[in-house]
Amino acid sequence: MHIPDGYLSPQTCAVAYAAAVPTWVVASRKVGKVVRTRNVPLLAMFAALSFLIMMFNIPIPDGTSAHAVGAVVVAVVLGPWAAVIAVSVALLFQALLFGDGGVLAYGANVLNMAIVLPFVGLAVYRAVAGRSPLTSRRRVIAAATSGSTRRRWRPRSSSASSPGSSTVPTGRRSTPRTTSRRPFPRCSCRT
Repeated sequence: MHIPDGYLSPQTCAVAYAAAVPTWVVASRKVGKVVRTRNVPLLAMFAALSFLIMMFNIPIPDGTSAHAVGAVVVAVVLGPWAAVIAVSVALLFQALLFGDGGVLAYGANVLNMAIVLPFVGLAVYRAVAGRSPLTSRRRVIAAATSGSTRRRWRPRSSSASSPGSSTVPTGRRSTPRTTSRRPFPRCSCRT
């Protein structure tokens, strides 16, 4: 929800800016360490995606609007600190170019959509998904619950050497998968 200018008092907006500025500083330091050169275009793409998703506003009573944000998707793929930066940039463009939100209420909008949302959404996703395999139904439920999908691979040391499991190549790392569990049942009518 974008909070428009004039909806909150200047004192409340000042408190929101005071809470957002240290978070931006920490996020920029952490993103500088984690997001490497090859991930910068991905971060920019997710910021643009968040900007695009937020352009579809649904008005709700009392002068605000509701919309999807895309912060949890960024948090799952690149981390919550990268989501803080990406969504903050998208909100800044919306406030300056389209008047969606406002410059005075920018700190409050960032606090709601760029700081709280990625961390809470990622925590919900991790709590629901747990250490389940990537192809499990639990991951689908976690993605639906948190509003995102996860593409992070964690190697498992104990199950990789167990009988009945295989290693599926997934890029730089690999994830063990049990061969007895298939996503679709085998057809018994072979010709």
